[in-house]
Parts: sequence; C-alpha cells; structure tokens
Amino acid sequence: MSASTVEVEISQGIATITFNRPRSLNAITTADYNAFAEALREIDKRDDVIATIWQAKGRWFCAGTDVSGSGSLLSVRETFMNRVARANTDTNRALYTHSKILIAALNGPVMGIAAGDILF
Repeated sequence: MSASTVEVEISQGIATITFNRPRSLNAITTADYNAFAEALREIDKRDDVIATIWQAKGRWFCAGTDVSGSGSLLSVRETFMNRVARANTDTNRALYTHSKILIAALNGPVMGIAAGDILF
C-alpha cells in the first residue's frame, strides 16, 4: 500500500485538508481514503477549529479511485470490493458526521467515488 498524500494544516480556527497527488490527477488510494477519514475525525475533536476546507493541488480535484496498481480486471474488482469500498464507507461516515462547517474547494473536475463524496 502506498503512503497517503493527504495533508492537514490547522491555522486560525480553519483546518485545511489537501489531496496532493497532482501527477495522478489526485486519484485516491486506500491509504488516502483512510487518512482523509482519520483527519476528519481528528479535526472534529478540536474545539479550536470552526471550519474545514477540503481542497486539492493540481488541475483536477479528484479523478476517483486509483486502481493503477491492481493488475488484471479480476484483481481490480477484488481490490475495489475488499479495500476501496470499505475505506470509502468509512470516509462517507466521517464526512456525514463531521460537525464543523465543511467547504469543498473544487479546483477542477471530480470523477468517480469522489463525485459522490462531494454531495455530503
């Protein structure tokens, strides 16, 4: 599993979560889903944060799930069902229960599962 490229910064009552994989159009790995959900939960616990900004670096906000390392079609399906769906469910729960003002700063196209996440 690759390391997460989800960055978190907190300054003056504002938490900023940034997807930083512009070379892959910010396609999300399982590690990124997990890091994003964990960041939302940790920010939620802080009394000094009133709002969360969700943004991305590069020309795309998110190209969806990164399946580049999955190999065959069968392993892509297996990876999605066993890892990505579980991680995305956790991310959706973290988005839905996030008690801070949540701003999605869309800097470009949003595809795949990320498009559904934006609806929260």
